[in-house]
Amino acid sequence: MSGSDKKRTPRKPREASKQPAQPALGGAAFGGMMKNGWRLLALVILVAAGYFLWPRTPSLSVFEPGRMAQLQVDVWKKAKARHRWEMAAIFYRIYSGQYGCYPYASLKMAKFSADAVIVFRAAPDAADQEKAIEPLNKVFDLLTTQTKATFDPYAAAQMELQIWSLRANGGRQAELTTALSEQLALVHGKPSEDCLPAAKKFVLAMRAADKGQWSESVLQDKEAWAKLKPLAK
Repeated sequence: MSGSDKKRTPRKPREASKQPAQPALGGAAFGGMMKNGWRLLALVILVAAGYFLWPRTPSLSVFEPGRMAQLQVDVWKKAKARHRWEMAAIFYRIYSGQYGCYPYASLKMAKFSADAVIVFRAAPDAADQEKAIEPLNKVFDLLTTQTKATFDPYAAAQMELQIWSLRANGGRQAELTTALSEQLALVHGKPSEDCLPAAKKFVLAMRAADKGQWSESVLQDKEAWAKLKPLAK
């Protein structure tokens, strides 16, 4: 018998692979998902409202010296690189976390503070540096409103600008120390002589930061805030 005469066994047709049926998303299931989604959204809104509206007692004296020093030196780092929004984020942590200000006010003060730094650092001359006074006025105005402080916010802003100018233009250490002690005295309602020890440490922290000695800057700044703490109100 030749190969062509062999009977061939007919092949069985392949069975289609059985896939488990995918259940259709019914109306009840979709409705349940939507209901859970609305619940989650309501919870998020409730938490956000609690965060923004929870009663607080802002104060210029509630800061923690070590944390405040680290945040301030971080601001100086970002200021050198002119990183506006990173600066604003750090300023927010200062106003909200260290002074206990309300979140919305802290956001506004953080933005105005970062704006002032950028305007000042980008200025080609002293005349243009003066333009930083507008956002600084807004910062100190909001700060007095939040903390119920009684100092003149516009005088404090002008003194802040003077301190920045002395630091940026290589002012003598004695001049910078005097300017700082006078501003601290104005803000906290104390004699400038009482504020001198803190002012001296602040100046040392600034000088270290200007040289890129960040660890030393944090150390000096922490001592400055610790000296200021008993005077703050």
